[in-house]
Amino acid sequence: MKQKTAKFIFEKILGWKADAPVAPVKKCLILGVPHTTLLDFPLTFLYYRSVGGNMTILVKEKFFFFPLGCLLRKMGGVPLSKKVNTMIQIVNLFNNSEECHYGMAPEGTRSPVKHWRTGFHYIARKAGVPVYLGYIDYKHKRISRGEPFELTDDAEADLRRMQGIYKNMDIEGLHPEKVAYLDD
Repeated sequence: MKQKTAKFIFEKILGWKADAPVAPVKKCLILGVPHTTLLDFPLTFLYYRSVGGNMTILVKEKFFFFPLGCLLRKMGGVPLSKKVNTMIQIVNLFNNSEECHYGMAPEGTRSPVKHWRTGFHYIARKAGVPVYLGYIDYKHKRISRGEPFELTDDAEADLRRMQGIYKNMDIEGLHPEKVAYLDD
């Protein structure tokens, strides 16, 4: 899909707003919080394409059947194999790409979980890529790749700091009851 088409659909038809342009680096990991619905994927695709970027997202292999598989690939979806560790697959994706803006949800599910997965931390450190605190806000109909987040050697401390930042943002998922934080 062309940028102009994505922008027209994203802004004019759906009424959403892009809060930030494409990340200004060749490779990065962009978190998407809160992740409460399958609609997050097509909205994120439209947002990032509308600002001129291409985002890569791992999708369970079972969804890559015809014709859905063709559509998912065109939207930046890459099949996630159950035979290989997910984090290794993503690190390899970064290492084998000249440019890669990879999107993932740290919650790891659309259900409410207080303790997010720290795989993103391992991936970013192992691949040597920055992490951006992206968000999807259904309340105000806005999406952003967010600001860069400086990682330390302590994944748990980074997770708490990150959740504190997200909790203080005025953002809401499509299903707010599915969002949970460590201190809730």
